[in-house]
Amino acid sequence: MKIQIRRIHSGEIYRWEFIEAGRDIEVAVRGRRIVNDGDAMVRAALPGAGLAYVLESVRPSPASFSTI
Repeated sequence: MKIQIRRIHSGEIYRWEFIEAGRDIEVAVRGRRIVNDGDAMVRAALPGAGLAYVLESVRPSPASFSTI
């Protein structure tokens, strides 16, 4: 499952950004969980609620990851 983030000002769902063959592409992903802040997205993803696309500025430190 993918965790999506809603842009606060526009209300749009953020499209995931990638580079493929030197081109910038945006992908509209679908997911059941939508948050409106990067920290909430990370908190949902860490215990396994889904896959999150986060900016480096909200990425948690490796020390906060749990091991199985």
